[in-house]
Amino acid sequence: MAILEAYKERQQKIYSYLRKEGLDIAVLADLEGRRNPSIRYLTGHPADALLFLSSGGECFLVPWDENLAAELSSVDKIIPYNSYKRSFSLAVQSLAEEWRLKAGSRIELSGKFPYPVAVELITTLPDMEIICSDQGLDSLLLKLRSIKDESEIQAIQKACEISNEIVQGIEELLADKRGIGC
Repeated sequence: MAILEAYKERQQKIYSYLRKEGLDIAVLADLEGRRNPSIRYLTGHPADALLFLSSGGECFLVPWDENLAAELSSVDKIIPYNSYKRSFSLAVQSLAEEWRLKAGSRIELSGKFPYPVAVELITTLPDMEIICSDQGLDSLLLKLRSIKDESEIQAIQKACEISNEIVQGIEELLADKRGIGC
């Protein structure tokens, strides 16, 4: 399985979760001081970004480094964080408008967001239902990440092959230097 296909399959699992739970958008963040490996797991983007997934099957990445995101991530759209004046609430509000969310729409924030951020969003979007829990999407992602898919197994096998080659090379080097076998 190619890694890009794996990212799309992982994203599909999140879209299914959103529809099943009656959620319109899920929002994840990987920030300095609040690292979240789920963004890399879902998109390939290594760090410093917001990730928005819609129940309609769209995945938008809002990275600090647009060039890095373009090179490494597998998403439907990349929007530089500067486009939102580096404001989380403005980013959520703008994407809610772009996705034409109506009053009563449900937005799940990762439970990793601090309470003041959730309160700010509730104030910014008073007609939306803001859910901030580590028992929803975060729990699902932890479960998904704990069970390795085919692409992860292939990557682990490749890493093991490389490690074995390095160890063999070290053994040969030591044997040559000492005149003894390892």
